[in-house]
Amino acid sequence: MMLLEIKNISKQFKRNKKAFYALNQVNLKVDAGDFVCILGSSGSGKSTLLNIATGLLKPTEGTVTFEGKELIGKSLCGLDQLRGSKIGYVMQGQNLLANFNILDNMLMPGYFSGKQNLKQRSIKLLEGFGLIELIKMYPGQLSGGELKRAAIVRSIVSEPALIFADEPTGNLDPDNAVSIMRLFQRLSQEGIAVIVSTHDYEFLKYSKIAYKLTGGKLEEYSN
Repeated sequence: MMLLEIKNISKQFKRNKKAFYALNQVNLKVDAGDFVCILGSSGSGKSTLLNIATGLLKPTEGTVTFEGKELIGKSLCGLDQLRGSKIGYVMQGQNLLANFNILDNMLMPGYFSGKQNLKQRSIKLLEGFGLIELIKMYPGQLSGGELKRAAIVRSIVSEPALIFADEPTGNLDPDNAVSIMRLFQRLSQEGIAVIVSTHDYEFLKYSKIAYKLTGGKLEEYSN
């Protein structure tokens, strides 16, 4: 069964009373263990596509199917539960909760999953990602690279089948950026599907397949 299928997705917005399409008849299929890079410049619609694919934004038309079930029209509670259990999302910027320490941040998505032993799994993952010494610290005390690794850990605590990452290397130095892409590569090798949006062609070497989003159209990219 196809893990994720995005079919004929379009999204229309209005700017200065004029309508325009951020996405126009976009199609994408993803299987377990795929590592997909979506290339595009700032404002090309990458975030819009990822937000629709995770159920955070409704398209103007088209369908999104995850594990054979339609996402569009699903209740807010159902979407929260899905994102807490089967879909991880690493958003742009720093989106950890500032008033919670790193361990408590890791546990947040798990409250919707109903899975057991999340604290033990969080601690094990933090250790594996080199963050165990930061477990009682707060987001404001971490570096940019540490914050991004923590966000990745949070996205996989509930053992999702699919992870989305929106410009995960933005504002990181080259060494940290490479480290993050290698982490995603490792996760895909372990069977988790990964979809990363980026404007950096350097990171294509880590993915299995790449697409380019231009003028609202998504097309397979090849060197």
